[in-house]
Amino acid sequence: MADPGLPDVDPADATAGGTRSPYRLDAAQREAFRHDAFIKLAHVLSPAVVRRLAERLDSLLRAEHGDDVAGRFIALEQLWLHD
Repeated sequence: MADPGLPDVDPADATAGGTRSPYRLDAAQREAFRHDAFIKLAHVLSPAVVRRLAERLDSLLRAEHGDDVAGRFIALEQLWLHD
């Protein structure tokens, strides 16, 4: 059963990476980045990669906090240390 908000994907596609060529930004996007120190980029990661990351994050959070987290804010500091 699919999780709400996550696309249904073929697991074989979940190993595909992000962009394979430079991501072009227009002048307004570059200026927004200089001003805000972040930028939201569309279609950098495939739906399969997003799903795989979300599932991995869920498993790490459950391992740390257990399954009974309904209504709680949960976090995992320095996530990159776990994988």
